[in-house]
Amino acid sequence: MASDENDLVAADIEALKRGGVDLTRIAETANSIYADLAHDCNSFAIEGDDDIAKTLRTKYEPGEKDGLEFLRMLGINIGTDGEKVVDVGKTFDDMNETANSEVSKGGKKA
Repeated sequence: MASDENDLVAADIEALKRGGVDLTRIAETANSIYADLAHDCNSFAIEGDDDIAKTLRTKYEPGEKDGLEFLRMLGINIGTDGEKVVDVGKTFDDMNETANSEVSKGGKKA
């Protein structure tokens, strides 16, 4: 967090990395559910031309497609966000190491 008094930045680097890993696990779960459901939906064909088959095709299939697309995009977006959180943690870690190195060498405070 930034402080108005001295313009310092502080971050819990390990918490950021853990948060990113947790998001990645959620993305993997969403991707797994998507894969299972997509397989099951592709294996199930609504056959026939009776009222039940017509109703299933008009009422069920659009929701099925939208639900699968939602799960697919959820897995992609959460996975990307998880990777970015880990990257932010690494960036703060690198920044911290650089600052500590400069201080130990007697470098100037920015």
